[in-house]
Amino acid sequence: MPFTMSHPAFAVPLRRLMPNLSVAGLVLGSMSPDLEYFVNMEARGTIGHQFIGFMLIGLPLCIALFFSYERVVRPMLSAFVPRLFHIKQFVRECYGQGYPLSLGGWLHFTAAAFIGYLTHMFMDAWTHGSGVFVEHLPGLTASTLGMPLFQLLQFAFSALGAFCIAWWALFGWMNWMAKHSSQKRSNKPTFAGNKREPWVWPWAILIGFITMIIKLLFSVDPGDLTLWFAAPFSAAALGIFGACLLGGAQQNGQFGAGLRLAGLWLALLGALKFELHIYVLHQIGISTTRLADWILTIWGFVAVMIGVSLRMNRIVNKFVRIGLKTVNNRTLS
Repeated sequence: MPFTMSHPAFAVPLRRLMPNLSVAGLVLGSMSPDLEYFVNMEARGTIGHQFIGFMLIGLPLCIALFFSYERVVRPMLSAFVPRLFHIKQFVRECYGQGYPLSLGGWLHFTAAAFIGYLTHMFMDAWTHGSGVFVEHLPGLTASTLGMPLFQLLQFAFSALGAFCIAWWALFGWMNWMAKHSSQKRSNKPTFAGNKREPWVWPWAILIGFITMIIKLLFSVDPGDLTLWFAAPFSAAALGIFGACLLGGAQQNGQFGAGLRLAGLWLALLGALKFELHIYVLHQIGISTTRLADWILTIWGFVAVMIGVSLRMNRIVNKFVRIGLKTVNNRTLS
């Protein structure tokens, strides 16, 4: 289907059959064959839709994105939404707290990611010209409303998936509101305590805008539709992650450390984009194919995202340790 973000709607319901599956794994796995488009910032793929591609590209990206979300983005989610209709408190209570990344949790995540990948391939088989069902069922290539039926199904399933995801979010909020209708939410404590949330939207917009401009400046054809199908989403995701780095550091009194970390993160991503790692390999006499270069770039991206997320976690933990030490000293005195 043309809209990658609609795929989770056809994967997450499987959790009713297998409750131990990770929802995050199903969500990311269902999008995994297309994730390389967003790293490349163009809808041009290599082996992402093959099983070997899932193992070498899709699964590592799923792990990196999940790790980044749990360690950096999730704690700052409520900063991106308004207080209107108690949406901020809804996000804090329902999505603000993650869970420990244990070995068992990672195994459930990996299994769910693979099942999500299979659902992606199943949906593509009905909605792409090269799909297995399209090639073997002539009716899917018949003209319907001026286009092949499989192409019409692309748009229909994309719209249906997007609607289901939007309805799921709305239903979750409505259900939460109903359960809390008798309570005064303004006086109810939240996991964030009394700390004032930083402004994250200016950082997200700035980082996303700069990322998009750089992509357009160095693109061979800025008007290429494959670029516009992926680059805006990539720029937005990078903007949100960068804003969470800076906002999380500011919220914990470590803005300087967060700013340095964000600068290092952007510099490393830039080095990967301009293939400095490939240049170094060639300089020391190691020749590689273009596919190998791309896989190395993906792995580099994965390493950067996990490394930066771990460093951010240390910054936050350092602030917590300092705060606890201060409280203990005051108590003793």
